[in-house]
Amino acid sequence: KSNLSDSGVLSNATANLIFSGTTTQQARFGNSSLGKLTINKSTEHLSMLSNVSYVSDSLLLYGGNAIIGNFNLSARTSGGGSAASYIKTNGMGRYSMPIANTTSKTFAVGNSSYNPISLTNNTGVADSVAVRVWDEVYAQGSTGSAITNGRVKRTWEIVRTTSATGSGYNITVSWDAAS
Repeated sequence: KSNLSDSGVLSNATANLIFSGTTTQQARFGNSSLGKLTINKSTEHLSMLSNVSYVSDSLLLYGGNAIIGNFNLSARTSGGGSAASYIKTNGMGRYSMPIANTTSKTFAVGNSSYNPISLTNNTGVADSVAVRVWDEVYAQGSTGSAITNGRVKRTWEIVRTTSATGSGYNITVSWDAAS
């Protein structure tokens, strides 16, 4: 229920690191690999101050947001995720997961609100995908002036690690009515 600071490399493929409590917490992981990461805060959030290179078991989101800012978070799989608990992509950082061929995964992401994206891999090969969400639509994708004509005020960035093959991806994005 306090902050975590690791100046070295925290690496434990079986550890379950749990963040809970009622105050904002900060975590500096030192580009670490973890077994399981659980965010279960009754109020406030977890602010990440470094990359998490890989969560080898699962990232569990039950309460409070994981604010990644300009850092990256990578997990094998995730559970939970809701308007009350998601990965907040409020900077240049991305949330990534591997997706096997013919498999679907939901990325519990958003910025000012919960805007999850579900991807089904139809490429014919396993892939790893990183995503983030912006609270606006820009003329050049991620830069330029904001497009203000009728639109959903969100941009989902999807970055893949393998070249396009097969039938690509089925993509489903979600937003609230205020967007």
